[in-house]
Amino acid sequence: MMTTRAMKWETGGRLCRLLALAAMCGCSVPAGNEPRDAPRQPAAPREPRETTRSESQAPSSAAPAATRDRVRSGRLYVPVYSHIYTKEGTPEDLAITISVRNVSPTRSLILESVEYYSTAGTLLEHFLESQAEIGPFETVEFFIGTRDRRGGSGANVIVSWHADSPVLKPLVEAVMVRSVTTNQAYAFSTRAIEVPADADLPLDAPERPVVSPR
Repeated sequence: MMTTRAMKWETGGRLCRLLALAAMCGCSVPAGNEPRDAPRQPAAPREPRETTRSESQAPSSAAPAATRDRVRSGRLYVPVYSHIYTKEGTPEDLAITISVRNVSPTRSLILESVEYYSTAGTLLEHFLESQAEIGPFETVEFFIGTRDRRGGSGANVIVSWHADSPVLKPLVEAVMVRSVTTNQAYAFSTRAIEVPADADLPLDAPERPVVSPR
């Protein structure tokens, strides 16, 4: 007489042989008996879509980074401080150096104007009497002395420029310095941001000596 355990082994063996025979004959296994963790079969590859003539000739919208960074003109806003407040709101006067750097190794650019505005937005001074050319890797500077308190803590300088062909944008910074003692001082700097070149700016400024770049 066959024991219960032997009957289970015999039944299991017959089921395995039937599954193997069904697989050899190409028969499908009933859905209820599929393995739960069966690997997912890969889908058939899609047929490649034919590219139309208009698509193949369409210009790419993504220009190279070097091309996007080159422009022919611009206007830059430089925050500057003729003084800052310390301790109990005491103003400390600062000397200001505005630095305009042509970062192109091969092309010149033209400075159209460099204008100094006060905290209230009033045009104080034109730093250029006429347009000036800045050669490759050349830097020009404009200086505002410590005793010139016209600008205030919210002053700014507007730099307008152009070039005959697309160039890298100039790097414009301001450095503020305060001499505390003979051998001690502190300084900080700001960097320009772009502003719309087609906006109207105030045109009138008081009569003052024109400062030339150096």
